[in-house]
Amino acid sequence: MRIIAVDDNSVCRRVVERMLQRLGHQGVVVENGEALRRRCALGVFDAAICDVNLEAEDGIELCLSLRQSHPALALGLMTGEPAQAERACLSGFPHVLLKPFTGEEFSEFLRSLSKK
Repeated sequence: MRIIAVDDNSVCRRVVERMLQRLGHQGVVVENGEALRRRCALGVFDAAICDVNLEAEDGIELCLSLRQSHPALALGLMTGEPAQAERACLSGFPHVLLKPFTGEEFSEFLRSLSKK
């Protein structure tokens, strides 16, 4: 699967990038919503993973926008806050990964995205 992920935390970006590689996915990891939108405009991704709490914008709002502009793109969110995970689900995003996560949890999260 071709996946793009966004997180403003450099450590999280490295972890996600390594996990994507280990699981055999073609992954691109970016640091903000603007970079995510630019890369998604190319139309080469099957899925996008977005942190809920981005420094400059709300990840849920970003994914709502992506859903409109790229309806075929599978969307998943990640957060370290259970209340934000619930908010994401209530906003129509059932695929939420709670941080910190294990390799198995990340793998299952990606499997759920591929079933979109």
